Amino acid sequence: MRKEISLFQFFYSSIIGVYALIMIIYFEVNFFTYKQFLFMTMWNFYFSTIFLVIVAICDFSFFILKSDKLEKLNELFRETISPSFTALTYLVTFTFWVMIFPALILGGKDGNFGMSLYLNLYLHLYLTVFQTIDIFLSQRKFKGIIIKYEYLIAVFIMGVYSLLAIILVYGFDMPIYPFLNNMTWYKAIGEIILFQIMTYLFYLIHVRLIKLKYKFKINVFDDIIKKIE
Repeated sequence: MRKEISLFQFFYSSIIGVYALIMIIYFEVNFFTYKQFLFMTMWNFYFSTIFLVIVAICDFSFFILKSDKLEKLNELFRETISPSFTALTYLVTFTFWVMIFPALILGGKDGNFGMSLYLNLYLHLYLTVFQTIDIFLSQRKFKGIIIKYEYLIAVFIMGVYSLLAIILVYGFDMPIYPFLNNMTWYKAIGEIILFQIMTYLFYLIHVRLIKLKYKFKINVFDDIIKKIE
């Protein structure tokens, strides 16, 4: 468990946590529709917001209240859940800007999905940046093994969403994204495999960032530093 966190670490997580909470309330008040749950972007929006708010609450409890009662929850989110959530947010950001946004623009459609440019950037970029910064600002354990059970969380989430996308295409003739048009079973299987591979590759990016964190000893537990040295 952590022994202490700096004022800067507490300040950052608190600001981002409150900001994330305000943004999701603002979005739900102004844009809520049940259709939003059909988009992976919105799944990631909820996952990322939950993560940022929970770790902010844990840091508040630890720094202000001087309590370690939420440290197991902090460890659960930052050690076990974070790798999968980070991989998913990287996947959403990459997929949107490389595969979806260009197709919408070339097709003469609104690349912002009817939202403001700022909100679009928040959903498809800022959340990713916030979680990446948290990797380096927060204290985390050394990751010596690349493939761990935590990756299965991302696999499960992508599997569930892939099933939803297939049901929408074949059951309701409603492809959510441009690359789901003209779907065949061979194409569906290929895209499911592709996105699972991409999820794994983005998970490896998270692992690499963790290794860089400990290589340069950025916010590392004292006992872990001794083991590395």
